[in-house]
Amino acid sequence: MPIPSTASIVAAPLVGVALVALTGCGSVLSSFGSHEQEQVYATASAVDEPRFTLPHWVPEAAADVRIRVETDGPGALLRFASASLHGCDTGRLDDAPPMDSSWFPLDPPAEGWLCGDWRVFERDGVVYGWTG
Repeated sequence: MPIPSTASIVAAPLVGVALVALTGCGSVLSSFGSHEQEQVYATASAVDEPRFTLPHWVPEAAADVRIRVETDGPGALLRFASASLHGCDTGRLDDAPPMDSSWFPLDPPAEGWLCGDWRVFERDGVVYGWTG
C-alpha cells in the first residue's frame, strides 16, 4: 500500500474547510444525516422562506421568532414573544414534541392551546409550539 504524500495529508483538511466555507454549515450538516433546519427572525413579518412559513395564528407583531423544521417530515418547533394568539382553543397537550432544540423547554405542560394541528403553551411571556 502506498504511503500518502505530505501534500495529500495537508490538503485533505483544507478541502474540508473549503467545503464548509463554500456550502454553508446547513448543507454540510444535511449531508451527514441531519433532517432538521432552523431559522431565527426578528419579527414574524420578516419570515421570507417558504419552508419556515408561520401558522396563521402567529400574530404579525410576534418578536424573536425561532422555528425548527424537519426537512423529511411534518414536524416543527416554534418559539416567539407575543401578547396574543389568534384562532386557538384551550386543550390538553397529549403528544410530545417531535424533536429537541436548546431553546425549546424539555417539559411542556399538560394544558395549553390547540391551534389547528399545533400544540401551544406559554412560559414566562414566551409562546412555544410544536406540530408533527
